[in-house]
Amino acid sequence: MRKLPGIIALVLMTTPAVATPPNMVCEVSEPPLNIEINLSTNYSDLNPYGIVPGSLVYSGLTIDPPQEGIPASKISLYGEDMVGQWLLDGRIDLQFYKEESLDNGEVLSISLTIKTTSTGKTKEESGQPIHRGTYELQFFAGSKRENVGKLIRQFAGNIICG
Repeated sequence: MRKLPGIIALVLMTTPAVATPPNMVCEVSEPPLNIEINLSTNYSDLNPYGIVPGSLVYSGLTIDPPQEGIPASKISLYGEDMVGQWLLDGRIDLQFYKEESLDNGEVLSISLTIKTTSTGKTKEESGQPIHRGTYELQFFAGSKRENVGKLIRQFAGNIICG
């Protein structure tokens, strides 16, 4: 039993420290669309690519003014809606998919893809690396996942994360 404190101290000394900086935020604000994706992140000496989006903190998108054909104007995104994240060579690419049941019983599918590349700069306020890229947001009537969705509307443009 006397060796246990020494073993714990040895493990703590040889384990790299992991700091958790402020969240990385990906934003788009181009009327009528406002997207805010908040990712909890962490850095580790073991990761040669730097930033690692780990999990999604409450995020969402707003369409204001409401657009014809899109029955929802405010959509929340949660961790289970992030279906993919790719981190390689200074890239952060994210994929979100969500299905919402509407009051009339129909299904609305939302697909959001974000593709970014590091600028090599950091955000002064948070210390996060700045990534710039593009997004594509699609709305489907029905389930895109089950291949029965019909494209209602598509948005695309530039996004910044940092």
